[in-house]
Amino acid sequence: MIVKIFDSGWSRDLPIPQWHSEHLDHIAQNYTGSAKAILANSTWYTDEIHAEVVAYVKENDIKNVILTSLCDAHIARRELFEGLDVKVFEIGYYKGQGFYDFFALCWDRFGNTRLSEQEMLDHQTIHKPFMCLNRKHHEHRVRIVNELRSAGLTDKGIVTLAGTDLRLDEDFSDHKVHAPESGADIPNDIMTLGNPRIWCSHFLNVVTETWWDINRAYLAADKYFKPLVGLRPFLIWSEDMGVEWLTDRKFELYHDDFRDITNLDLRDHNNMIPFLKILSDQPTAYLQQKYLDLRDKLLYNRNRFNQYVKEQDLEQVIQHMNDELQ
Repeated sequence: MIVKIFDSGWSRDLPIPQWHSEHLDHIAQNYTGSAKAILANSTWYTDEIHAEVVAYVKENDIKNVILTSLCDAHIARRELFEGLDVKVFEIGYYKGQGFYDFFALCWDRFGNTRLSEQEMLDHQTIHKPFMCLNRKHHEHRVRIVNELRSAGLTDKGIVTLAGTDLRLDEDFSDHKVHAPESGADIPNDIMTLGNPRIWCSHFLNVVTETWWDINRAYLAADKYFKPLVGLRPFLIWSEDMGVEWLTDRKFELYHDDFRDITNLDLRDHNNMIPFLKILSDQPTAYLQQKYLDLRDKLLYNRNRFNQYVKEQDLEQVIQHMNDELQ
């Protein structure tokens, strides 16, 4: 049985944290192992919390440890428990049988585009070459914004960064808060596309996920879901430009769709700014026609995302957990 849950993550006063807590309770209630076990939530998992967990394991003859990382990249991980006489099973944003994309399901449950498919597919609304929205000051986000400034591109596309003069003309505050908003002065609007007019005005979405190396952190979340459901071509500003993550999930890539204007390798993150400069030099007619050319791929990726959501199966993950922790 689960004898204790260690959960120092988000407070339960918002929809996503509440649903997350329901997930933790469901996992704990469906553990069938005979050995005593604990469940530890990786969100905001500190060294102090880990020391508390280890002490509890030693003092209470715990044999199984279940780690969950549903709301962020994992901090608590199997390696931290080496040397202890325990089995560890990881659920959420970990490689292996316990992988479970909680945020994909959050978008399916709480997301709202506020736009019809017809509105999103109207190529005539497009007049901005790209959008790159940044909230918290993660290092790679600050870097790309600085590089966009240096290249004179912040006035060409739609670029934001909290705490700077780069903000939307109309801050979109008419949204329901689904998760904690602390850490920046821009609203944490993770479950909509933002202002519909602004969304429809841009061609390419430049995604800056929470982590630079998404394959190591093993997390990509709501940032790249938005262009998938919002029917926009996109590139992920990351170590490998999102190639491995997207390919593994059977999404089609846009990295080779601009051979008509550049020979740059868009799988190399060093080419992002040079490419955006070339893209920004194209006339509006080019952006609109290229959008029409990519329509089938956009619809495939949206439909593939819907299928990907259905593939997230918590009951199967729990079965793997119980098989592992016999």
